[in-house]
Amino acid sequence: PHHKIKQLLVPSKVPPTTAQQGGMIEYIRQEQAAGISYYQSPCIGIPRTTFGADESSFETTRKYIPERLVNDSRIAPASQLDTIRFRKHAGRNDFVKNALGKVIMDVSRIDMVASPKFMSLHRPIKSICATPWHNDWDVGLRINHYLGSWESYTIRDDCRKGGERSWEQWEYKATTNGEYEDDIIQPWLKGFVEAEGEEEATRLLAKAGLPEGYKNTNIDAWRLHPDKLNAILTEPEVVSNDGKRVAFDRWVRNKYGTRSDLANA
Repeated sequence: PHHKIKQLLVPSKVPPTTAQQGGMIEYIRQEQAAGISYYQSPCIGIPRTTFGADESSFETTRKYIPERLVNDSRIAPASQLDTIRFRKHAGRNDFVKNALGKVIMDVSRIDMVASPKFMSLHRPIKSICATPWHNDWDVGLRINHYLGSWESYTIRDDCRKGGERSWEQWEYKATTNGEYEDDIIQPWLKGFVEAEGEEEATRLLAKAGLPEGYKNTNIDAWRLHPDKLNAILTEPEVVSNDGKRVAFDRWVRNKYGTRSDLANA
C-alpha cells in the first residue's frame, strides 16, 4: 500500500550528513532537545528503503570515492561497495517493496522487566513505538536495504534457497526497485577516511567486498523449487494481506505465463 505523507518533518537545524562520525545519534539528540515530538519517545521508528541492482556508472559515483582509494591495489575497488554503486531505490511510500520499518530503542528509559513480550520488530511496544508507516521525509531517518549483485546475494549457501531466496526473488527485486535515485548515503566513505586516516581506512577496507574475480553462473541451483513455481502458475491470484507475496506471484506469472499458457504453447 501507498500511504500519503501527513506532514513533512522540519528539522530544528540542518541534519549532519553521513560523512559525520556519529551523525545519526547526534541528530536524534538534537531533535529531542528541540522538542520535536517524534523523537521524545524512547522507541523511535526508522523506515526502510529498498535498493535494487541497477548499478550506477563509475562516472556517476566517482565523486564520492577518495582519490587515495581509486587505484589502491591493496583493497577492493571502492566503486564495488554496495553503498556506492547502487543509488536507485523503490518509492518512499511503497511499503510493499520497502517493507515495514524497524525501531531503535533507548533501553535506559524503558522498564524492560515490566514491558510486554515483543511480538514484532516493527513495533515492539505499541504504547511507545509509532506505527511503521513512515518514510524518511516525515521522520528524518531511514535504513537502506541493499539487495546487492547476484554474486553477493548468493555468496553464502542458504537453507531458503529455491524458496524465499531464489533467482526469481533476486531478479524481481533487482528490476522493480529502481524508480528513484539519491546520494544521501554516499558521503560516508570520504567521512570514514577523514575520521580514520588514509592508512587505517585502507587497512579496514582491505577485505571489503567479494573475493576478487568471484562469479556465480549456477542460476539453476537457485531457481524456485518446481512445486513452488507450479503452485504460483496454477493457482488463482492470492487475495492476501501479504502484499509482498501478491506482488511477487504476479511478477512470476508475467515472467513465465500460466500453466494453461504452457499447455497451449
